[in-house]
Amino acid sequence: MKKLFDYFLRPDWGFEDWRNIRDYLVDRELFTIPRYFEICNLYEQEKLKNITPYPGVTEIVLELRRKGIPLGLVTDADMYHAKRRLEKAGLSGAFDHIDDIRSITREEALEILAEADRDGLVHSTNNARDEVTYICNCCICSCGVLRGIVEYGSKTSIACSDFYATVDELSCSGCEACIDRCQFNAISMNDSVSVVNTLNCYGCGLCITTCPEEAITLKLKSPEELVPPPATEKEWRKIKEMERQKVNLSPHNY
Repeated sequence: MKKLFDYFLRPDWGFEDWRNIRDYLVDRELFTIPRYFEICNLYEQEKLKNITPYPGVTEIVLELRRKGIPLGLVTDADMYHAKRRLEKAGLSGAFDHIDDIRSITREEALEILAEADRDGLVHSTNNARDEVTYICNCCICSCGVLRGIVEYGSKTSIACSDFYATVDELSCSGCEACIDRCQFNAISMNDSVSVVNTLNCYGCGLCITTCPEEAITLKLKSPEELVPPPATEKEWRKIKEMERQKVNLSPHNY
């Protein structure tokens, strides 16, 4: 069973995709159409049977619904299975809109990234060189990962940029727009000029797109400063676990 589970952990199709089951059967020369659909149905039945919301989630969602707050749900499940799972969780009818994941064009993806930048969200991805599986756009107030970077210095949680921001002192007007925009507390003022703390800077570029004087650019780190990401997600998870242990042992937590 563990070997089948390993197929679901690959980046090939996604964690819930039936094609993981197909590949497992094909690789073992066990694939037949009836057997494939029998296993897929068993997989969905077991998954549905084991769905249990976190404590308090159902009550919170239903309370938001009672207050008239519109709610939407985005899922990687097809609509049929998404609705069955909501029924099992006691959340049937709780959402005004349910949308399943679809493929988008390159132009749509670039517009989403541009919109996220306008809203002041940090672009990030998983910290693995050969297995990039997502692009996330978020902020420290909503993302535990980004908050962990800022509050605990957990800098291996997501892929780190190879750049940091640098300010042209002659062009800087001292408007402090970049300070309001920076989520990593990396910018301060010195004699009415923005100064970047490169140790805190994550190279996200939010300060650049908000600078009215175009006084900020991204500078490539020196070879000594560059930290190549681990090759695979498995290696990355090992590093994350070591970093987590450091945080747990920190005097800040006692």
